[in-house]
Amino acid sequence: MKKLLFSFLMVSVCFLGNSQLERVTVEEVPLTGLVGTFDFTGYTNYRLFAEVTDAADQVTAVLGNSVSPLDVTTTTTFFRQPFALTSPTVGAINPAFFGFAPDIRYHSALGIGNAAAGFLGVPESEDSNGSLSPAWGATDGLGAADSGTTSTLAAPGEEFWTGFQASGQSFVINTFSGGTWYTLPGGANTLGTGANNSVFLGSFTTAGDFSYNINVGVQDDLLGSVDYFSNVGPGLAIDGLSYPLVGCDDVAACNYDSFVDVSDLASCVYAAGCDVCDGAGGVTDNPEAGDVCDDLDPATDNDVIQADCSCAGEVVAADPCSTAIDVSAEGTFNSGAIVGDYDGTIGTCFNSGPDAMNWFFYTATADGELTVSSVGSGSDTQVAAASGTCAGGLTEVACNDDINAAYESEITFAVTNGETYYIVWGNGWEAADFSFTVTFAIPAVAPANDLCANAEALATDGTTATGDNTNSTATSGGSLGGSTGAPEVWYSFVGTGNTVNVETFAGTMTDSQLLIYDACGGTNVGYNDDGGTGAMSLIANFCTVSGTTYFVEVQGWNGQEGSFDVSVTDNGADLYCSDALASNYVEFPVACQVEDNATCLFVTPGCQDAAAVNFNVLADADCAAVVGGADTSCCVYPPANDTCANAEALTIDGALVTGDNTNASDENDADEANNWGSDGTEGDVWFSFVGNGGLVDIETFDTPPGGNNDTQIAVYAACGSDPSLASDDDNASTGGAFMSEITGFCAEAATTYLVEVEGWNGTVGAFNIEVRTSVVAPLTICDDITATNYVLGAACDIVDNATCSYAGCTSATALNYDVNATTDDGSCIETGCVGAALNWAYCYDSNEAGGPVFSGTTVSDIVTLVVNAGTMENTYDFITFYDGSDNTGAVLAGPLTGDIAGLLVQSSGQNMYVEIVSDTSWSCQSGQNGGPALDVDYYCSSIVIVGCTDASATNYDPTATVDDGTCIAPTVPNDTQAGAELLTMTAFGTCTSVSGTNDGATDSPESALFSDLDVWYSIVPTEPGIRVQVASFDMDLILSLYDAGGFLLVEDATLMGDDEILFADAVPGQEYFLSIAGWNGGVGSFEICAQELPDSRVYGPNQGQVYPCGGYRGLSSTTSVSVAGGGTDWTFDDGVNPPITYSTAASSVNLDVIPGLLSGTTYDVTINPYYENFGVSSIITDQITISGPVTGLKTQYINSTVTLSQNAYVRCLQSTACGYESFDWRITDVNTGVVSNVSTAGDLLFLSSITDVTYNAEYTAEIAVVYDGGQVGAYGAPQTFFTGAVPTMQVMAIFNSSNTLLSLSQYIRATPKVFLATSYEWSVVRTDITDIPFLYNSGVAVRVARVSDMPLAEGGTYNLEVRAIVPGAATVFGPTEEVVVLGGSGMVQNDEDTSPEIVEETVVKDNVISAAVTMYPNPAKDFVTLNITGIAEGTDKVLVAIFNTVGQLVQSEQIPADGNYVNSVVALNGLAEGMYNVQITVGNTVSTERMIIQK
Repeated sequence: MKKLLFSFLMVSVCFLGNSQLERVTVEEVPLTGLVGTFDFTGYTNYRLFAEVTDAADQVTAVLGNSVSPLDVTTTTTFFRQPFALTSPTVGAINPAFFGFAPDIRYHSALGIGNAAAGFLGVPESEDSNGSLSPAWGATDGLGAADSGTTSTLAAPGEEFWTGFQASGQSFVINTFSGGTWYTLPGGANTLGTGANNSVFLGSFTTAGDFSYNINVGVQDDLLGSVDYFSNVGPGLAIDGLSYPLVGCDDVAACNYDSFVDVSDLASCVYAAGCDVCDGAGGVTDNPEAGDVCDDLDPATDNDVIQADCSCAGEVVAADPCSTAIDVSAEGTFNSGAIVGDYDGTIGTCFNSGPDAMNWFFYTATADGELTVSSVGSGSDTQVAAASGTCAGGLTEVACNDDINAAYESEITFAVTNGETYYIVWGNGWEAADFSFTVTFAIPAVAPANDLCANAEALATDGTTATGDNTNSTATSGGSLGGSTGAPEVWYSFVGTGNTVNVETFAGTMTDSQLLIYDACGGTNVGYNDDGGTGAMSLIANFCTVSGTTYFVEVQGWNGQEGSFDVSVTDNGADLYCSDALASNYVEFPVACQVEDNATCLFVTPGCQDAAAVNFNVLADADCAAVVGGADTSCCVYPPANDTCANAEALTIDGALVTGDNTNASDENDADEANNWGSDGTEGDVWFSFVGNGGLVDIETFDTPPGGNNDTQIAVYAACGSDPSLASDDDNASTGGAFMSEITGFCAEAATTYLVEVEGWNGTVGAFNIEVRTSVVAPLTICDDITATNYVLGAACDIVDNATCSYAGCTSATALNYDVNATTDDGSCIETGCVGAALNWAYCYDSNEAGGPVFSGTTVSDIVTLVVNAGTMENTYDFITFYDGSDNTGAVLAGPLTGDIAGLLVQSSGQNMYVEIVSDTSWSCQSGQNGGPALDVDYYCSSIVIVGCTDASATNYDPTATVDDGTCIAPTVPNDTQAGAELLTMTAFGTCTSVSGTNDGATDSPESALFSDLDVWYSIVPTEPGIRVQVASFDMDLILSLYDAGGFLLVEDATLMGDDEILFADAVPGQEYFLSIAGWNGGVGSFEICAQELPDSRVYGPNQGQVYPCGGYRGLSSTTSVSVAGGGTDWTFDDGVNPPITYSTAASSVNLDVIPGLLSGTTYDVTINPYYENFGVSSIITDQITISGPVTGLKTQYINSTVTLSQNAYVRCLQSTACGYESFDWRITDVNTGVVSNVSTAGDLLFLSSITDVTYNAEYTAEIAVVYDGGQVGAYGAPQTFFTGAVPTMQVMAIFNSSNTLLSLSQYIRATPKVFLATSYEWSVVRTDITDIPFLYNSGVAVRVARVSDMPLAEGGTYNLEVRAIVPGAATVFGPTEEVVVLGGSGMVQNDEDTSPEIVEETVVKDNVISAAVTMYPNPAKDFVTLNITGIAEGTDKVLVAIFNTVGQLVQSEQIPADGNYVNSVVALNGLAEGMYNVQITVGNTVSTERMIIQK
């Protein structure tokens, strides 16, 4: 095979036929980015084509051997697609792969053509249907041949393309045998296609440098011979057989080659002078210019002419351009002596014609400007420049003779890149040499808006535009200003018809000038230099014509250039008033002003001083100017002490001080209704004084004459402190009929008090006022709270406890003898039992096993034992109490050991047996029992009631026969009837008030009608009539008068705040008891006084009052009680309608119950009172006015906190209204916005009627009157009140002082009952074992818990706390109560000498318990399973408590034990992610496990 191949190659190379290969071309396709999965960035696809002369010629082979080597190389490797590695030729390309392997289009492969049909195998430039795109094979040249195949041939062992096929390696064919890739003649793939008859030879893709040397075989026809074209020979050399082709690519060269890949200008051959190219890359030698011209005529004289000769042998003119010197490098040059050829076509500006010129040329390398100058040479020169050539003609572009007075020259002209320009210096003035410079520059570019015609448009909304005048044209300023020669730029804007502000702002330009024109080249209509910020410019309020375009010129001052901002801002319409009567009338409006008379201002005179009481905020002219006087003003100023803060100081027992409330304001409206019954707008003034610790009187006087003759006064603890401490209207003793006096006011030492003085019903004027030592003597009181006449005194009272009295049992033989009692109260208990003494004192001995039997006198008796003292030797000696006569009865208590003091035991029948069991060792007799002997009181009675027997105690039980030691001393001394405070009666017409309070009081059993917190007073009259008046600002009152036997005589529960009791049947010298309570649990302070009421006295009404409809009107200011045995007849006459009559058994009437009375009407009232014990009195006349209804909360409820309960309420300011049907309440929850509408028949709104009422809430109340017929009046203004926090609960003490529980069947109680509570929760901690609380909740709203349910165990000591559970409200546990449960391990009955070893309780904390504990999963999410085995017998519950990392208990529960194990799922109740400690209590042992929660 090797021999055959060699013969084939050698024979073929030697035969040269007629076929023609024009050239081999390489098409380079740069690649980038991903194609398929391969990144071709930096790669190039090289595609080889053989171009043949005749379309019938066939390319059949590419070959090489040792004579004509072939190589295809890259400095890296060739890209070979993995799906086409089976052959080095294009035959390995499967067209089916084109869709999913698009990178196969750049596969490196050998080939001989591809079918011309479908443009396959053509160069990209001829591929009219897409070349390399879209998919490979559809339109590209690298596809499998349609007919014919490409094969490879090499001698065995010389497969040169093995590396190429496998991995894209370069390859060389240079052996003797050689190798080829070829195709058989006759296939369509061998024929050329396209304009150049191109035949594809191969595709090579690489990122390296690509080169080749190949040899190509071409057959001239199907049967003809093959010509081989070699890159080195023998054969026919042709372009493209080597790549890259290095050669001459200068088109002017004789050997120019358009197929050169790498330029080598050094190889270029040029035809110089008269020589010409020979067409084969060489030069034909012709006569040269400068040769001797010979006319070949020997007869003439010019056989030899010394002149240039043309290539045709003719004489030619001189060419000065050819001798020009190159000055393209720029810089300084020497002209040389001016002797060169003269050209008359340039130098047209020379003033003196030259006859010689020196020539230079400059070739531009960029567009710009060229400056040629002899300035500085000192020579008189001429210079010109021209474009073109000497042969083709020169065109002058610049010329200068004299640039300055020194006759030097300079020209500047534009040059174009690549063009050559000729520069000539003439000798018209001087021919000597000189220096000149050549300078190239690129000229600066002017801004786009350099000219007015190119002005940049600006908006008129204040938007800024950035500009720059650098390189701009410098022009002159306008007629109004501006600089000549200052660089400028132009802007434009369209007028709006309003005024505008045009302004510049500094950038790199810091000083500008601004001009406005009405047109380009038009009139200068605006100018400014430095009116803006800094040295920038502002043309303000420039009036524009709507739709007119204005042009703005921005200059840099003094030639300054740089950046800046510019804006145009429309100022809006300039409105003016055309009404000549207006103060802002404009008679001659200017342009841009718009008429708008809505802007007119008209003069309103008035006081413009805000400090004056008649300050007029609407006044636009001072009243002083209106009245015309220079010192006249209508301003009115209030008194200096018009406000509480500026109160005038008074001195106790000092001189009278004159005051005046003229022009005063009304500062304290809020409390006036409480002080004087109305809250008008009367002006008030203020005074102050400092207390001296005694009683004082404060009085006003109607002097000087003509001043204020009707005052009202009130005393306050501080400015703004409601309510007042005291007040008065018309009770002055010497000041005048309607002047005011407060008597007996306790002025605490060093305390400042504020006094408000107001004129009644608008009365103003001067008055006098003084504060003096009171004529009222201070009270002497007993302040011993245990005394029956205890008084909670005021600061000015005199304390004398020698006056104290004490009630109690005064019998020395009684069980309850009170050594301190001064008066026997009938409470003595003198009772005994059959066969035993009153007191059992016993000291037991060793080895006892029995005891006494206590028996009653009759079978209906029961036995009660109270252990005052007594101790049994702990854990060894015991005492047990049995119900009956022996130890077969029920155990009432015990067996008990240790200290049993405080124990109280009652039998159910006539007998009680007490059994003592002691061991053989220590005892009471030996003095080793650890405490005192038994000291027991016992009682026998058919009715034995245990309780508090102290009548002065707050928990006094009048039915109790045995005191149990639980008596609670009253917080308020007169909390009970037994501790009633004595009221001193005063003469009729005088009232010495005493301060009292029910704060801390309890509900007394003697006050049977109302269950409210009451206090007691004692009254001993000297006249047959009693009048008691009580006033409170804190609560509504209930007054009840009882005789000494507890019979209710008179009750006043009118709920009007100020109350009165009249009793006409009193027995002089007999003691009566008065109960004062706050209605519905109300608590607060009050003032009380008691007067004698003689039977011959009739007291009259308060004259001339204005009453709200529903107010009480009668013989005293606010009385409402019945007059015993009497009554009143009333007549109301308005002078228009028929008189209205009304009769009642009371001394007053409620106006809204009288038919026909009209609101807003004044009536003359005739009152005919009569009294059973006083006789008939004379007719009283009066006049009243009925006001309209006043809605709103009473003062004490506004902005106050009301404690929620079932009966908690707020109250309307007015209890009734004329013709009213009900009150309508609109209650708004401020936090939730929920509105409740509640209708009430009376003036009370119980909070329980509010929708979703809750604790810690803020509410507003609006109240309206609903009249007969259902008409609803106007709602009053919203007023705020609050509900308090959930009450804190506490565990009630157990009946004995040691809080000892006798059995697990007992109950524990909590207090108080909490409104809205759904259940109560107990925190139980067994302190002798653990500090972990267990939470117990019975699930019902009951405040009692059974001990065994909680659970408590015998022998344990516990800390108990309790709280209410109220939905939606936060609650806290109350104070801790310690409780001991008897029994259990504390009851072991063994002696320390003879009994087995005592098993003590074991406490194990933070250690593993003996039982096995498993908790999973851990980490947990929503639940954890707890498995405990090995639980000791008798353990029925397991306590699980979960704590967070800061020690807070977040969850606890108890789990029942099933035998000796627990297996239970514990829900984690929404606990957050994090770490927790789980404490598990089993019996008396505790274990701690760590748990992690992950959501």
